[in-house]
Order: sequence, then C-alpha cells, then structure tokens
Amino acid sequence: MHGRGELILSEGEVYLGEFKSGFPNGRGIRKWKNGDLYEGDYVNGFQQGQGLFVSTVQGWKYQGEWVKGKMTGKGLC
Repeated sequence: MHGRGELILSEGEVYLGEFKSGFPNGRGIRKWKNGDLYEGDYVNGFQQGQGLFVSTVQGWKYQGEWVKGKMTGKGLC
C-alpha cells in the first residue's frame, strides 16, 4: 500500500490516511470499533509526532506528542 487510502480490519477498526511501504505514514485517522479515535501523524505504522486521541469509552481526550504509539512529552488532557 502506498499513497492515500482506507484500511478496514476484520475487528471493525478503520484507518483512513496516507500509506508508505504498506504502513500508515503521514497524516491519518484511526477509529476503533468501540468508537475511540486517533487523528494525527504516523511513522511506520505507529502514532508518532502530534496527534489527538479521544476515548469515548472512558470519556477523556489527549492532544499532544506521541512516540512509537505512546502518549509522550507535552500534551493536554
């Protein structure tokens, strides 16, 4: 996969955004079956850079820095 596209997984998870060498790279939106959502930067399939995560299940959100798929550094909850 390369360029813009949509990936729908069997678990109900959806990714819409940019791909490079088969992985999410660049800007994208990932939505889980339970309604949780991440919108932001990706590098080699991981949330990396700036992004917003909204937990509909637990009722909170985080906007800030991400490193290898984890909330890291400065951000707002």
